Amino acid sequence: LWGLVPVGLALAAARWVVLPPGLLFWGFASGVVLLFLGFAGWRRVSFALALLLFVNPVPWFVNPLFDLRLQFFGARVAQAFAHLLGIPVARQDVALSFSGTVGMFVGASCDGLHSAVAMGYLSLVVGHVRGMRWRRHALFILLAVLLAYMVNLLRLCCLVLYNRLSMNWQFLQNYEQHADLVIGGGLFLATAWFVFSGLPGLTQPGPAQSED
Repeated sequence: LWGLVPVGLALAAARWVVLPPGLLFWGFASGVVLLFLGFAGWRRVSFALALLLFVNPVPWFVNPLFDLRLQFFGARVAQAFAHLLGIPVARQDVALSFSGTVGMFVGASCDGLHSAVAMGYLSLVVGHVRGMRWRRHALFILLAVLLAYMVNLLRLCCLVLYNRLSMNWQFLQNYEQHADLVIGGGLFLATAWFVFSGLPGLTQPGPAQSED
């Protein structure tokens, strides 16, 4: 009956105390597991339960701190990429204009924060499944997060190329949002596959030492 304690605390906290949703889910699920499987069962599924702590893992105060800065940085990278290719572009804050009718807006969904968090979550699971030691696991997560952010910048550069093409083929302007979804989704899936493969070389065991 010990499982009723965390279940009751989670329900009470959800009503009267402001706590992160992941912590509430973890407390409730832990109580249910304790109630039906006991402490031994709870230990067996402790990692799976811990994943509930990462439901909405970014605190509310993080977005105002980094969102706009990341948007401006992404807009500057896209502008620099356009200049590198000789594409005329004018930037006003986070809006890029290639012509009177062709442009792109680097909004909050383009700042790379969401994809970086999702990739960090994936790398956390992959590292656990592969039985990585905590130092290598931490490095694995850090590299996955940085890789996801770099891929988001690549997505913005691909959108610059798409807008350049739409200047010649105007019918493409009607499908810019669809193109963004296809480009972003394809790049994220390719990155996720790369991370799920274990960032080749990072999860492979080192060479065995020869015995005398």
